[in-house]
Amino acid sequence: MVLQQIHAVTNSRATYGYRRVWAMVNRAFRTGYNRKRIRRVMQVHGLMLPPRVHRRHGRPHLGQIQRPASNQRWCSDVFLIPCWSGEVLSVAFAIDCHDREVLASVASPRPLAGTQIRTLMDRALWARFGEATLKAPHAIQWLSDNGLSARGVGCRDTEFLWRLPEPRLGSATTDTADSAVFRIGERPRYP
Repeated sequence: MVLQQIHAVTNSRATYGYRRVWAMVNRAFRTGYNRKRIRRVMQVHGLMLPPRVHRRHGRPHLGQIQRPASNQRWCSDVFLIPCWSGEVLSVAFAIDCHDREVLASVASPRPLAGTQIRTLMDRALWARFGEATLKAPHAIQWLSDNGLSARGVGCRDTEFLWRLPEPRLGSATTDTADSAVFRIGERPRYP
């Protein structure tokens, strides 16, 4: 009886999996079958669809984030802290990819803007090379996950002010999102 009802549904809709077949059988024949029963009957009689293959889209991560020495690559990320009052605190930090030391951080009760990300970049540079530093002694890569604050107009201004090369120079990933690689040049002079 159950098999005949399943065949009635799968003959007209061959691409339906057991969940849709279960819903259609219960709706069309006004039955109350458990979905596990439908799945078991379909498995026994070879009516299951082949498993869906999940292919990764985009470029695979082939690089290595960790560096052999300090001050070669820094990365940043932003996270949110929900408060009991209902407010959300946005926090951004910069970390050295060799020794995992947090160089600098900024926080705001509002979403972070490009100016705050520029401040984070300045604080990271000053933390490692002193506050009088106008330029890093050598090129340093800056990784970002291209979040909202990193894609904002203010942060793109930072690329111009620091004379950074095009953001997609290398291939590195800090999270699952694509990352941008920057070289830290001269510190911007703010008006």
